[in-house]
Amino acid sequence: MAILDFTKAFDKVPHKRLYINDLPKNLTSNVRLFADDCLLYLLVKSDNDISLLQNDLLKLEEWQNTSLMKFNPTKCFTMTLASRKPTPNLYTFCSQQRNSGKSHCYLGVQISNTLNWTAQCNSVARKSQQTLGVIRRNLNKCPTHIKSIAYTTLVRPILEYASASWDPHCLKHIKTLERVQRQAARCSRRNIKRLSIIYKMEHNIIDIPLDHYIQYNTRSSRKCYSRFLQIRYSARKHCLQ
Repeated sequence: MAILDFTKAFDKVPHKRLYINDLPKNLTSNVRLFADDCLLYLLVKSDNDISLLQNDLLKLEEWQNTSLMKFNPTKCFTMTLASRKPTPNLYTFCSQQRNSGKSHCYLGVQISNTLNWTAQCNSVARKSQQTLGVIRRNLNKCPTHIKSIAYTTLVRPILEYASASWDPHCLKHIKTLERVQRQAARCSRRNIKRLSIIYKMEHNIIDIPLDHYIQYNTRSSRKCYSRFLQIRYSARKHCLQ
Protein backbone atom coordinates (compact mmCIF):
# COMPACT_ATOMS: atom_id res chain seq x y z
CA MET A 1 0.00 0.00 0.00
CA ALA A 2 1.21 3.53 -0.81
CA ILE A 3 -0.07 6.69 0.88
CA LEU A 4 0.62 9.71 -1.35
CA ASP A 5 0.13 13.41 -0.77
CA PHE A 6 0.17 16.36 -3.18
CA THR A 7 2.41 19.40 -2.68
CA LYS A 8 -0.06 22.22 -2.05
CA ALA A 9 -1.44 21.43 -5.46
CA PHE A 10 -4.55 23.57 -5.21
CA ASP A 11 -2.49 26.69 -4.50
CA LYS A 12 0.06 26.31 -7.31
CA VAL A 13 -1.82 24.74 -10.22
CA PRO A 14 -4.07 26.87 -12.47
CA HIS A 15 -7.72 26.28 -11.62
CA LYS A 16 -8.42 25.04 -15.12
CA ARG A 17 -6.16 22.05 -14.43
CA LEU A 18 -7.60 21.11 -11.01
CA TYR A 19 -8.71 17.68 -12.18
CA ILE A 20 -7.25 14.46 -10.80
CA ASN A 21 -9.94 11.96 -11.71
CA ASP A 22 -7.78 10.70 -14.56
CA LEU A 23 -5.06 9.61 -12.10
CA PRO A 24 -6.23 5.95 -11.81
CA LYS A 25 -6.17 5.56 -15.60
CA ASN A 26 -3.84 2.78 -16.83
CA LEU A 27 -3.00 1.69 -13.27
CA THR A 28 -3.16 -1.94 -12.17
CA SER A 29 -3.49 -1.11 -8.47
CA ASN A 30 -6.63 0.09 -6.74
CA VAL A 31 -6.81 3.84 -6.14
CA ARG A 32 -8.75 5.92 -3.63
CA LEU A 33 -8.81 9.72 -3.98
CA PHE A 34 -9.99 12.28 -1.45
CA ALA A 35 -9.07 15.97 -1.80
CA ASP A 36 -5.25 16.06 -1.89
CA ASP A 37 -4.78 12.52 -0.52
CA CYS A 38 -4.23 9.45 -2.65
CA LEU A 39 -4.19 5.81 -1.56
CA LEU A 40 -2.71 3.12 -3.81
CA TYR A 41 -3.08 -0.53 -2.79
CA LEU A 42 -2.73 -3.99 -4.27
CA LEU A 43 -2.99 -7.56 -3.00
CA VAL A 44 0.57 -8.93 -3.08
CA LYS A 45 0.96 -12.68 -3.42
CA SER A 46 4.22 -12.91 -5.36
CA ASP A 47 7.17 -10.88 -6.56
CA ASN A 48 5.24 -10.14 -9.73
CA ASP A 49 2.64 -8.23 -7.70
CA ILE A 50 5.43 -6.19 -6.09
CA SER A 51 6.65 -5.27 -9.57
CA LEU A 52 3.13 -4.24 -10.60
CA LEU A 53 2.83 -1.85 -7.67
CA GLN A 54 6.28 -0.42 -8.38
CA ASN A 55 5.34 0.12 -12.04
CA ASP A 56 2.20 1.98 -10.95
CA LEU A 57 4.32 4.29 -8.82
CA LEU A 58 6.54 4.99 -11.84
CA LYS A 59 3.44 5.76 -13.91
CA LEU A 60 2.34 8.25 -11.26
CA GLU A 61 5.71 9.98 -11.55
CA GLU A 62 5.03 10.46 -15.27
CA TRP A 63 1.46 11.56 -14.54
CA GLN A 64 2.56 14.31 -12.15
CA ASN A 65 4.88 15.77 -14.80
CA THR A 66 2.18 15.94 -17.47
CA SER A 67 -0.66 17.05 -15.18
CA LEU A 68 1.36 19.64 -13.18
CA MET A 69 0.09 18.07 -9.96
CA LYS A 70 3.25 17.38 -8.01
CA PHE A 71 3.48 14.91 -5.14
CA ASN A 72 5.26 15.75 -1.90
CA PRO A 73 7.93 13.03 -1.47
CA THR A 74 8.37 13.80 2.23
CA LYS A 75 4.71 12.90 2.87
CA CYS A 76 4.58 9.78 0.72
CA PHE A 77 4.89 6.41 2.44
CA THR A 78 4.54 2.73 1.70
CA MET A 79 3.34 0.06 4.08
CA THR A 80 2.87 -3.69 3.97
CA LEU A 81 -0.34 -4.88 5.65
CA ALA A 82 -0.67 -8.36 7.11
CA SER A 83 -2.52 -9.97 9.99
CA ARG A 84 0.74 -11.56 11.15
CA LYS A 85 4.17 -9.94 11.34
CA PRO A 86 4.54 -8.37 7.88
CA THR A 87 7.70 -8.41 5.81
CA PRO A 88 8.15 -4.88 4.41
CA ASN A 89 8.70 -4.49 0.69
CA LEU A 90 10.87 -1.68 -0.63
CA TYR A 91 9.48 0.69 -3.26
CA THR A 92 10.91 3.73 -5.05
CA PHE A 93 8.88 6.87 -5.75
CA CYS A 94 10.08 10.28 -6.98
CA SER A 95 13.65 8.96 -7.17
CA GLN A 96 13.60 8.16 -3.46
CA GLN A 97 13.21 4.90 -1.61
CA ARG A 98 10.03 4.99 0.44
CA ASN A 99 10.20 4.07 4.10
CA SER A 100 7.85 1.29 5.15
CA GLY A 101 6.69 2.18 8.67
CA LYS A 102 4.55 0.38 11.22
CA SER A 103 1.69 2.87 11.03
CA HIS A 104 0.70 5.93 9.02
CA CYS A 105 -2.12 8.43 9.18
CA TYR A 106 -4.64 8.42 6.35
CA LEU A 107 -7.63 10.80 6.46
CA GLY A 108 -7.09 11.33 10.17
CA VAL A 109 -6.97 7.61 11.08
CA GLN A 110 -3.81 5.74 12.08
CA ILE A 111 -3.54 2.58 9.95
CA SER A 112 -1.26 -0.10 11.39
CA ASN A 113 0.66 -2.65 9.34
CA THR A 114 -0.68 -5.44 11.59
CA LEU A 115 -4.29 -4.24 11.18
CA ASN A 116 -4.81 -3.46 14.87
CA TRP A 117 -6.02 -0.15 16.31
CA THR A 118 -3.54 0.41 19.14
CA ALA A 119 -1.87 3.37 17.42
CA GLN A 120 -5.25 4.91 16.55
CA CYS A 121 -6.64 4.57 20.09
CA ASN A 122 -3.46 6.00 21.63
CA SER A 123 -3.48 8.90 19.18
CA VAL A 124 -7.14 9.69 19.85
CA ALA A 125 -6.66 9.48 23.63
CA ARG A 126 -3.60 11.75 23.50
CA LYS A 127 -5.35 14.42 21.41
CA SER A 128 -8.46 14.25 23.60
CA GLN A 129 -6.45 14.63 26.81
CA GLN A 130 -4.60 17.65 25.37
CA THR A 131 -7.90 19.32 24.46
CA LEU A 132 -9.36 18.38 27.84
CA GLY A 133 -6.36 19.99 29.52
CA VAL A 134 -7.06 23.26 27.68
CA ILE A 135 -10.68 23.12 28.88
CA ARG A 136 -9.58 22.40 32.44
CA ARG A 137 -7.16 25.34 32.54
CA ASN A 138 -9.43 27.92 30.91
CA LEU A 139 -12.86 26.89 32.24
CA ASN A 140 -11.85 25.86 35.75
CA LYS A 141 -14.24 28.33 37.43
CA CYS A 142 -17.09 27.96 34.94
CA PRO A 143 -20.35 26.15 35.80
CA THR A 144 -20.70 22.45 35.12
CA HIS A 145 -22.98 22.86 32.12
CA ILE A 146 -20.42 25.13 30.41
CA LYS A 147 -17.70 22.51 30.87
CA SER A 148 -20.10 19.86 29.58
CA ILE A 149 -20.80 21.90 26.43
CA ALA A 150 -17.07 22.44 25.88
CA TYR A 151 -16.41 18.70 26.27
CA THR A 152 -19.22 17.78 23.88
CA THR A 153 -18.09 20.36 21.32
CA LEU A 154 -14.30 19.93 21.45
CA VAL A 155 -13.44 16.50 22.87
CA ARG A 156 -16.22 14.16 21.78
CA PRO A 157 -15.66 14.83 18.03
CA ILE A 158 -12.06 13.67 18.48
CA LEU A 159 -13.18 10.47 20.20
CA GLU A 160 -15.90 9.72 17.66
CA TYR A 161 -14.15 10.72 14.42
CA ALA A 162 -14.45 7.83 11.92
CA SER A 163 -15.21 5.51 14.86
CA ALA A 164 -17.41 3.35 12.64
CA SER A 165 -14.23 2.00 11.03
CA TRP A 166 -12.02 1.58 14.11
CA ASP A 167 -14.50 1.10 16.98
CA PRO A 168 -12.37 -0.87 19.50
CA HIS A 169 -13.32 -4.33 20.71
CA CYS A 170 -10.19 -5.12 22.72
CA LEU A 171 -10.42 -4.40 26.45
CA LYS A 172 -7.15 -2.44 26.55
CA HIS A 173 -8.34 -0.11 23.80
CA ILE A 174 -11.71 0.41 25.50
CA LYS A 175 -9.99 1.28 28.78
CA THR A 176 -7.72 3.77 27.01
CA LEU A 177 -10.72 5.71 25.68
CA GLU A 178 -12.82 5.38 28.82
CA ARG A 179 -9.97 6.93 30.79
CA VAL A 180 -10.61 10.17 28.92
CA GLN A 181 -14.32 9.99 29.81
CA ARG A 182 -13.52 9.58 33.50
CA GLN A 183 -11.09 12.50 33.44
CA ALA A 184 -13.76 14.69 31.84
CA ALA A 185 -16.29 13.66 34.49
CA ARG A 186 -13.88 14.53 37.30
CA CYS A 187 -13.05 17.84 35.62
CA SER A 188 -16.69 18.96 35.53
CA ARG A 189 -17.85 17.65 38.92
CA ARG A 190 -14.83 17.78 41.19
CA ASN A 191 -15.31 21.30 42.58
CA ILE A 192 -19.01 20.82 43.34
CA LYS A 193 -18.42 17.56 45.21
CA ARG A 194 -15.58 19.03 47.25
CA LEU A 195 -17.56 22.13 48.21
CA SER A 196 -20.56 19.98 49.08
CA ILE A 197 -18.63 17.71 51.46
CA ILE A 198 -16.90 20.68 53.13
CA TYR A 199 -20.25 22.41 53.61
CA LYS A 200 -21.71 19.29 55.26
CA MET A 201 -18.66 18.96 57.53
CA GLU A 202 -18.80 22.59 58.63
CA HIS A 203 -22.54 22.47 59.42
CA ASN A 204 -22.36 19.07 61.17
CA ILE A 205 -24.60 17.42 58.57
CA ILE A 206 -22.18 14.50 58.48
CA ASP A 207 -20.23 13.15 61.42
CA ILE A 208 -16.77 14.16 60.21
CA PRO A 209 -14.90 16.81 62.26
CA LEU A 210 -13.76 19.60 60.00
CA ASP A 211 -10.73 20.55 62.13
CA HIS A 212 -9.21 17.07 61.82
CA TYR A 213 -8.94 17.24 58.05
CA ILE A 214 -9.15 20.90 56.97
CA GLN A 215 -7.14 23.91 58.06
CA TYR A 216 -7.23 27.55 57.09
CA ASN A 217 -4.16 28.85 55.37
CA THR A 218 -3.15 32.30 54.20
CA ARG A 219 -1.31 33.14 51.05
CA SER A 220 -0.19 36.65 50.18
CA SER A 221 1.16 37.98 46.94
CA ARG A 222 1.91 41.33 45.40
CA LYS A 223 -1.58 41.56 43.93
CA CYS A 224 -3.82 40.12 46.62
CA TYR A 225 -4.10 38.57 50.05
CA SER A 226 -6.34 35.51 50.26
CA ARG A 227 -7.51 33.01 52.87
CA PHE A 228 -8.25 29.50 51.69
CA LEU A 229 -8.87 25.98 52.95
CA GLN A 230 -6.15 23.36 52.84
CA ILE A 231 -6.14 19.64 53.60
CA ARG A 232 -3.97 18.86 56.61
CA TYR A 233 -0.81 16.85 55.96
CA SER A 234 -1.83 14.28 58.59
CA ALA A 235 -5.13 13.76 56.77
CA ARG A 236 -3.37 13.17 53.44
CA LYS A 237 -1.01 10.70 55.07
CA HIS A 238 -3.93 8.89 56.73
CA CYS A 239 -5.82 8.61 53.43
CA LEU A 240 -2.84 6.94 51.74
CA GLN A 241 -2.47 4.25 54.39
